[in-house]
Amino acid sequence: MPDDARPALGLRLAVLADNEALPGFQAEHGLSLALTLPDGGLWLWDTGRTDLFLEQARRLDVEPATARGLALSHGHYDHTGGLEHLLRDPRFQGQVAAHPAFAIRRCRRGQSPLACDIGCPCPPGLLDACRLRPAHSCLRLDEGLYMVAAIPREPGRAQAVDGMCLDPEGRWPDGIPDDACLVFARGDRMGVILGCCHSGLANTLARVRHFFGDLKPAFVLGGLHLNGAPAATLDETARTLVEHGAERVFPGHCTGREASEFLRRELPVPVAPLASGLVLDL
Repeated sequence: MPDDARPALGLRLAVLADNEALPGFQAEHGLSLALTLPDGGLWLWDTGRTDLFLEQARRLDVEPATARGLALSHGHYDHTGGLEHLLRDPRFQGQVAAHPAFAIRRCRRGQSPLACDIGCPCPPGLLDACRLRPAHSCLRLDEGLYMVAAIPREPGRAQAVDGMCLDPEGRWPDGIPDDACLVFARGDRMGVILGCCHSGLANTLARVRHFFGDLKPAFVLGGLHLNGAPAATLDETARTLVEHGAERVFPGHCTGREASEFLRRELPVPVAPLASGLVLDL
């Protein structure tokens, strides 16, 4: 069946925050997506770095306060920075799905002797009061929508955890066990939505295949954490997308412009970067 004749998944996705932006929208170092399911139900994927996602949602006729829930890809500030602003809105009564480790202290080592804090900035009191739903493995969120967490890491496969630690002194490495992805499956088709892909794409798609069999991704979308990645990691990512039969790729956030261009050159399928303000019917 030709690509343009394949049945649509019926998923509408709006980019509320990303490192790049369409004209009239703002960029920030972060990621936030709004997913409208075929029945009209709304889900949020991450909240970006600030409350920018709320402002840009309104411009896209999306009302985050009415969302059935929010799923968090992991506990870094650029994915959870807007969480406080959503939880302070009394209209939001949705659940918050996340791996139990998402709110632990996180740091990243840089040039200074002490590592900087990059964890979830939401006050603990607000987290205690929200409807938190833990994602330990493969969690069904809604009709056709699943959250895949606790992704195993196979030796020899790339992952993005260098410099990540649990303490300012950098003594305790952080493997980012809360890294997760979303899967939307309908009929014999599915799409995969990433946060930062700290587990590495090969590990992530292998875990998706474990739960969803040999369904080929109609799309792979989100952060691939390839900004500044070595050539071997870029090659592994491109090879993985081909091996799993991804039909379209939408890199964003931490992928980086150079890596996105690399994927566009190397892959035999369409590659279109994400940007704040972009709306996709998938």
